[in-house]
Amino acid sequence: MRDLIKKITEFIEADVKDPGETKDLAVLLRIVTLFGIIYYFCHAVFFAYLGHFVLAFISVGAIGLACSAFILTYENNTNLALLITTVGILLISLAYTLNLGNAPSYHTAIYLNILIIYYKKTERMRLKMFLTVGMILILIAVSCLCDLWPYRVELDEFWSRFILMFNICAHGSFMLGFSYSYGNKFNRSEEKLRRINDNLERLANYDPLTSLVNRRRMTDILAEKVYTFNRTGERFTIAIGDIDHFKNVNDTYGHDTGDYVLSKVAETMRKYMRYKGTIARWGGEEFLLIFDNQDLEGAALLLETLRKDIEKLHFDYKEHRINVSMTFGVEEYNSRTGIDSTIIRADRKLYKGKESGRNKVVSHL
Repeated sequence: MRDLIKKITEFIEADVKDPGETKDLAVLLRIVTLFGIIYYFCHAVFFAYLGHFVLAFISVGAIGLACSAFILTYENNTNLALLITTVGILLISLAYTLNLGNAPSYHTAIYLNILIIYYKKTERMRLKMFLTVGMILILIAVSCLCDLWPYRVELDEFWSRFILMFNICAHGSFMLGFSYSYGNKFNRSEEKLRRINDNLERLANYDPLTSLVNRRRMTDILAEKVYTFNRTGERFTIAIGDIDHFKNVNDTYGHDTGDYVLSKVAETMRKYMRYKGTIARWGGEEFLLIFDNQDLEGAALLLETLRKDIEKLHFDYKEHRINVSMTFGVEEYNSRTGIDSTIIRADRKLYKGKESGRNKVVSHL
C-alpha cells in the first residue's frame, strides 16, 4: 500500500520539462483536476439516478474538461490547463447554480478559481485583482438571478440537503488540496532561501579551499573573545603559523599541488584544534589560532605537539612526495595592549622563528 501511495505521489509531483512552465502550478492543477473528476463523476451518477439527464450530461462534460486539463499538465501546456480548469469551474458552477439555485452552494466553488489565479506567480497582481473582482461580480449576479432561470430543477428537501452536505465535504477536500499545494510551495521556497542563506554565510565566513573560517569571521571571533575576557576574565592565547618554504612548493610542483598541501595541512590543524580553540586561514599560507583557557606556556606546548605532527606528514600528489614544516609565533592576550598589539607581537615572533631556522614555536622575543 505504501509503495502504491508513493508511486501515485511521484506521478502527481512529476516535474515539467518546459523551463517556461512551473512544477508547483502543474502539481496544483493535477490535484484539483483529480478531485474534480471524482466530484463530477459522483454528480453524473447522482443526476442520472434522479432522472435529470441534462445535468448528468453537464457533469460528463465537466469530467472531460478535467481529464483534458490533467493530461495537458504532462504535455508542457500548463497555462492551457489552467485556462481550462478555471473556465470549467466557472461555467459548470454557473450551470449547476442556474438549474438548482443557491441552496446547494454550487456557486461557492467559484472562489476556488481565485486561489488558483493567485497561485500562479507570473501573472501581474493588477490582473489577478481584476479577475478576482470579475468573478465576485459574476457570483453576485448569478446568486441574485438564478431564481429567474426558466429551466430551474426543483429538488425535494432531502436531496437538497444531501447535495449541500456533499458540496461542503467536496469543497473542503478541494481546500485540503490547495492547502497541501500552498504548503509544499512555501516549504520549498523557505528551504531554498535557507540553502541560499547558508551558502552566502559560508561564502562570507569560510575559506573555500581549506573550509576554515576566514579572516573576516576570525576578526569577529576575536572581538567576542575580548568581550568575554573583559566580562569574565577568561584568558586566551593567539598564535600565527606559516608553512615553511611554501613558495618553493608552488614554484616546483605547481599551484594545484600547493593548494592540495595547503588543504591537507589545514585539515590536520583543524582536527588538532578541536575542543582546544579556533583556527582560521589568515592569508595565503598563514593561519591564526586561538587557544581557549590557555596561557602563553600552555599554548606553546600544544603548538609544539602540532608542529611535530605536521613535520611527520607526507603528501603524495601527482607522483610527488612532499614534506612540509611550520613555524609559529604565540602571544597571550593582554587587555592593556589590546588585540591588535597581541596579533602584532605573535607575528613578530613568527618572523623571528623564520629568521632563526624555521620549523619551531617561538613564545618569547
